[in-house]
Amino acid sequence: MQHYMVKFVFDGNYEPQVKGVLKKDARILDVACGSATWILEMATEFPECEFHGIDISPIFPLEIKPVNTNFTVANVLEGIPYSDNHFDLVSMRMTIWCWNDDYWPAILAEMYRVVKPGGYVQLLEPDDTLWRVEPEKQEVWKRWNRWHTNIGRDVHIGRRIYKFIQASGFESVQRRYMSTPCNWGGPVGQLCRETWTGLMMASAPRIARLIGYSEKEFEAECNAVVEYSKSVQGYFNFHVATGRKPFPAA
Repeated sequence: MQHYMVKFVFDGNYEPQVKGVLKKDARILDVACGSATWILEMATEFPECEFHGIDISPIFPLEIKPVNTNFTVANVLEGIPYSDNHFDLVSMRMTIWCWNDDYWPAILAEMYRVVKPGGYVQLLEPDDTLWRVEPEKQEVWKRWNRWHTNIGRDVHIGRRIYKFIQASGFESVQRRYMSTPCNWGGPVGQLCRETWTGLMMASAPRIARLIGYSEKEFEAECNAVVEYSKSVQGYFNFHVATGRKPFPAA
């Protein structure tokens, strides 16, 4: 659901400025690819390109998949298992809950290393502020975000991804954000509701008591938040940023 929500909001799987590198024999890497929905769609759209995905968990398809896809179990925190200047595009999406803030510079350095000169990096992450919903109406979300902040994760990382791209040495950095309605505004609002509540309900056994709720109370509070969001047209912002690796000086 998360993939389709983001695709709908941004009107596609990639930014216009990176399309020029998606040509015959191009190599594309998706970091933390998960179930690989993005790769599978891209591989179908660009059958003459070669797609690679890495993830710490082997939840990507191993047998039934396009012939131009390859998957590897790898932990990006230990490095990207490819040679320098290997890919025309490196993508990473929705990793906000995957690692602490301190790891971002090293991850971007690895991306820079494996991107060819003239190639691109593309990042997409949310800002976990639920806009228009008053603080007292989203206490469960405030506690959730505070807990993640306390263990070193930036719940507003989407606002900063372009800075990491710039600091890593990429040039021609471009960024934009799109707002996603939560539980209103048609199909995309419903997707947002289902994505958010799915995330929260899946975490309930692990997180609820850590932030002061029983599981039943936690689930009730989460449902109350999305219902209230509908009444005030609450929304989240998602940010995308790209950068191009410069060619060596002559």
